[in-house]
Amino acid sequence: MAALSAMPSASIAHRLQSFLVAVTQGIVANPDLEFLPQPAPLREALPHDWDRQQTILSFLVRAPESSRGVVPLDLARCRKLYQWLNADLSAYVPQEQAALAALLCHIGQPVPIPHAQAADGLVGALRLSAGARLVSGEPSHEGLDPAARMAREIQDAHRVLQKISLILTYWDRIAEADPLPSYAPRWEPDEAGDESNWSESSSRDTVTDAQKGDALRRAISALALGGS
Repeated sequence: MAALSAMPSASIAHRLQSFLVAVTQGIVANPDLEFLPQPAPLREALPHDWDRQQTILSFLVRAPESSRGVVPLDLARCRKLYQWLNADLSAYVPQEQAALAALLCHIGQPVPIPHAQAADGLVGALRLSAGARLVSGEPSHEGLDPAARMAREIQDAHRVLQKISLILTYWDRIAEADPLPSYAPRWEPDEAGDESNWSESSSRDTVTDAQKGDALRRAISALALGGS
């Protein structure tokens, strides 16, 4: 928070807007999702009052059996989706989608919302939010151009949305296995670093510190996105 407080209000507002607009557009453009807009605070506007921006982006997810329109995912299954976002799913999808499936995506936990079409009358709203570290950066971002860093944060958020759609595509297969959350992908990249050519690691005991660091870098973390 100290790093955020030291930034000019105009810079905070610009970085927030660039992220929030791009991610909102990604949610709206995805037919598997339904964006839930929130009103701005009811108070007099101030110059560069960045805190009026909707920093928590909430959305519903289409139920996998719904092929037309958005029948939202009920709360119980949304909690499963949240669990699987935090799991390496590369074993349950085709090889060409393994890199996306292996990403560990830590976002906001489902919030129950009443809905007439849902089982037990409740759906789950997932959340992507713009936390302080997204705006000001954190130690691992040292030396990275702010524009390039924000572009990477936006790309990470879009990959979360893409993984949600991937889970819906292979829902039955993933549900049968019901993988638990993990802290490192099952797959490790080859020496060339090409994620499209990942190979199975022989044993978790043989994973080096460098590989563990690479796995953490591949995880999309709530430290930046502000998930809980």
